[in-house]
Amino acid sequence: MAGVQGGDALAASLKRAADELRDLSDAHQRAGNALQQAAQTRAPRRTGRLARGIHAAVTSTGVTVGADVAYAWPIHSGVPGRIVAHPFLTDALAAEQTAVLDVYTDAVTDAVGIVRT
Repeated sequence: MAGVQGGDALAASLKRAADELRDLSDAHQRAGNALQQAAQTRAPRRTGRLARGIHAAVTSTGVTVGADVAYAWPIHSGVPGRIVAHPFLTDALAAEQTAVLDVYTDAVTDAVGIVRT
């Protein structure tokens, strides 16, 4: 009888862990906030509109960081012969890579910690 109860407890805890991993919205939000702030800091400033337009869009399955101004991509990537590239978004990701990985490592570790035998 104890084996069945132990198996039930394991199955229940595995289900809870899977549910936690299915929706990482909190981790996405923390990662997105870090990346948004880093990108805003690195965005070139003439008026500040580009930096203010940088945002993180968070869903249950991921996060996207971008800018809602039309000229964001030409500024980021550059235009040959016209605009020197200022890759503020990829620079932000490179600078925050360890912090973002830590956010997701902590989320997975917490979820796996739910599992009980």
